[in-house]
Amino acid sequence: KSRAASAIGAGPGGKTFIERAIDYSTNNAPLTLPLYAENVGTTALCLSTDLMAGVTGMTMYVDMGLHAMGTAIDSPAYEGLDKPPMTPGSAN
Repeated sequence: KSRAASAIGAGPGGKTFIERAIDYSTNNAPLTLPLYAENVGTTALCLSTDLMAGVTGMTMYVDMGLHAMGTAIDSPAYEGLDKPPMTPGSAN
């Protein structure tokens, strides 16, 4: 199975990688709330108002704070998946 097929299709446990990533985000992001398309839409709406007229050149993450946390590869959300090999010099 290719990486692309593994990401799209269900793997061990019957969940796709995306579904596992959503589970991880819901359980580990600083704001442990589900993320909906409405959250992205209201952020875009806010950016289009005069209140944001002075905001330029930034990246706005709409991910409940997960971008600031990183991902723990040993999370139960990723159980059963092939984990990448450790890089030389890293802790085992």
